Amino acid sequence: MAKKLPPPKKLPPPRLAAIDIGSNAMRMQVAELLPGFVLRPIKSIRSPVRLGRDVFTQQSISDTSLNRATRALRSFSEWMHKLQVTQYVAVATSAAREAINQKQFLETVRKDSGIDLQVLAGEEEARIVYLAVHRRLPLGDRSVLVVDIGGGSVELILGQRGQVQALESLKMGTVRMLSKLGGESPDFVKRAREYVEATRSWVDYWLNQQTVDLFVATGGNAEEMGDLAQRLFAKPGNDLVTSGELDHMVGLLESMSLEDRQKKLGLRADRADVLLPAMIVLQSLLRHTKMSSIVVPHVGLKDGLLEDLRFQALGQRPDGLDREQVLSSAMQLGRKYDFDESHARKVTELSLQLFDPLQPVHKGTQAHRLMLEAAALLHDVGKFISFSGHHKHSHYIIASSPLVGLTQMQRKIVAAIARYHRKTQPGLQHEFFRELTLEDRQSVTRLSAMLRLAEALDAEHGGMVEQLQVRLSKNKVVLTIVGDGELLLERWSISTKLEPFEKALGVKLVILA
Repeated sequence: MAKKLPPPKKLPPPRLAAIDIGSNAMRMQVAELLPGFVLRPIKSIRSPVRLGRDVFTQQSISDTSLNRATRALRSFSEWMHKLQVTQYVAVATSAAREAINQKQFLETVRKDSGIDLQVLAGEEEARIVYLAVHRRLPLGDRSVLVVDIGGGSVELILGQRGQVQALESLKMGTVRMLSKLGGESPDFVKRAREYVEATRSWVDYWLNQQTVDLFVATGGNAEEMGDLAQRLFAKPGNDLVTSGELDHMVGLLESMSLEDRQKKLGLRADRADVLLPAMIVLQSLLRHTKMSSIVVPHVGLKDGLLEDLRFQALGQRPDGLDREQVLSSAMQLGRKYDFDESHARKVTELSLQLFDPLQPVHKGTQAHRLMLEAAALLHDVGKFISFSGHHKHSHYIIASSPLVGLTQMQRKIVAAIARYHRKTQPGLQHEFFRELTLEDRQSVTRLSAMLRLAEALDAEHGGMVEQLQVRLSKNKVVLTIVGDGELLLERWSISTKLEPFEKALGVKLVILA
């Protein structure tokens, strides 16, 4: 007689965790990924470990703070095990970025808690915060200025239609301001206002380029501000603060001691001191943008990190990268430095016409393809400084400018590819090249060799070459150049770049026209 089998066990939904090690506190958010790739929060933990107090005064994380941080992260790790988290991401921001004992901190955390921390670049932090805001608010086509106030830095993000248009990471976070400007001093507010004026040049520049339709504030202090406004003004919600309400709250906090802020306003001890400088930053920016209110969406870095994990689960971002965002950011940077856009686009097009059919030879990934695209778009931005040695200037500009959607290491690789589009070939005589891993050095060598060829084919910026046809034959690459006229200049120009290409890819290159 046939036996009935028990119904198959239903697999539980994947559980994701995001850990944010900030300058003022450490946070973890755990969420379930439900059918339809919907995130459902199930656990939120905050530990008031203030790493910024050490770093912004002594440049390093003290043993006491290190011990407190590792205890908190052990607790996070235990919760992830208890909740059966299947995937997590853990990042550290401003304080860890600047700590001279950063490597010791990361290694101690890894050994003690098992958590692998990544130090997040300021522009990547801004991108992730904007991702969370865009997910939460129905922005449509509206232009939005997001001000993310942390303990060590303030991220200013100008976005539209889901893409970051511009960003700036300013070293004027709340813990930093208290440490540097004497938070207990009677002149603190005056000093803080003068300090905040450093934002004016950035805001002026971008407001001349684009108007702002919505002012959004994120971070723990912004959320506390929304909560405080709700209590003080008996409002039904905590997601909107008017300029008048903000002015009243700034005056109120300025007139009260830390003890009174806790007793009379119900603020936590680790929030009572940092809330005032945060609101001073927002007050100054709000006045400068001539906006009348601030939207508080109650999302932050950890929410954006979970969104990134969700996107990866959806398979929408190869290698975790947002191609459209990276290229949008590269175009913004190129326009800032008045690049020849038509030439940049042509060189990019030709670079990819080499990269794609040659993939069996160079073995590059989609991430490598995107880094080549960005480098090709930006290879000539150094001409803004000087034509002579412009490849070196391009390297400096790219390495020190935000490229939203790329990690700090990926941006260094893009800068190196652009650096080697002419003149000297990649070599260990350059410190920035030595600092790359062996694998990344090989990638830079191969990708820059393709960029050299593409640039040579449009050296006169005439756009004469329309298409490249590539045929692989054992250890030989046959390249047919299709375009207007005899292309004598282009063929001569590319003939001088054969040796770096053949050496980098290990193939013989034959040119046809």
